[in-house]
This record gives sequence, C-alpha cells and structure tokens, in this order.
Amino acid sequence: MKNRLFWSMIAALMLVTGISAGASAEGTPDRVGFTAADKAFHLTDELFFYYRPGLVVDIVDYSIPADLQPEVTFTMKDPGGLPLDLDGIFTPGDVSSRFFLVYIPQGEEQIVNYITGSRGPTSDRNGTYTQLEPGKYLYKFENAIPADYDADATHTLAIASRRDLRDFDLDRYSSNDVVNFVPSGASVPMPRSVVTTE
Repeated sequence: MKNRLFWSMIAALMLVTGISAGASAEGTPDRVGFTAADKAFHLTDELFFYYRPGLVVDIVDYSIPADLQPEVTFTMKDPGGLPLDLDGIFTPGDVSSRFFLVYIPQGEEQIVNYITGSRGPTSDRNGTYTQLEPGKYLYKFENAIPADYDADATHTLAIASRRDLRDFDLDRYSSNDVVNFVPSGASVPMPRSVVTTE
C-alpha cells in the first residue's frame, strides 16, 4: 500500500507542476497493443511513459535441482522492453505470478499436474523469489515434485503473471509464457496441444 501511495503522489506532483500537460496520445504509434477502449491509451505522453502500462513475462531458464523443487528464471518487462520491479517499489504496480508444472506420462495423452488437490490450488505461488538483476528473477517452487518422477516424460512449465495498476486508475495487465521440455534431454518434447493461442 505504501508503494502505491508513493507512486500516486509522484504522479500527482507531475500533474501539479505541469510536467504532464498536453493532449492524450490517441493514435500515437508507440502505444501498440492499446486501443481507445483502454484507459492507458488516453494518458498524456508523460504519464504513459511514466507508468509504462502493460506486462511481458518470458521464461529464460528452468531446472529440477537435487532437492526436487523446480527453479524458473524469468524476466518481467513493460511492452517497450524496460524491466519491471516485482514488488512495485522501483516501477509502478506490483506483479503477482503463478507457476504450473505438468507432465504427460509416456504412452499417454492426458497431462498430470504435479500440484493438484481436490479443491486445493493447482499452481505454485508461495515459493522464493531472488532478484538476479533489474526485471530478472529466479523463482524456486515451494512444492517439490516426487522423487520417482519420470525424467524422460514431456514436461510443460508455465508462468501466469498479472501487473496491477488499478490504484493509479489504470487496469490489470496479464502475460503468460510456456516451455515444453524433457528433463533428461533424451528426446524431443511431445506436448499436448488442444487449442492454439490464435
């Protein structure tokens, strides 16, 4: 809450001192992905580039270490490619993430989720984050996978993230990334593909 108050005060100061004077940037080509239906589209240039609305997450590395708690290295950026802060201290808006790890048993077609409870969560979200550099983090799963997991099976790792700028009268912005891999490296992943992104 203190972070949001801080960023709101900075934005208000910009408005009071006239830094943000000017018309909204409707039609500005560097607002790709935003339309007139989005609040961010109507910000002045100064406020748009101050808040840098939007979110892009990418998985850049992953491993299953000896303790069997998977690790994921990922980046968080705004649509312009600038790094974002997980906690919303250095850039406006905190970012929350959920991580999914599933596999397809060999000879089968249905995925199996490592984290599944009868009414419980199906994602890992309470693990440990370590900042490696601005906008780049290592996430270590809270939950370990079974010791007898099949390292030759196709695994799918996904991250689903959301950046919250509602305290600044903007929106929540989501981004996801998915990688398929075989932990042993013995074969090419054969993921289950039912519906395409398109």
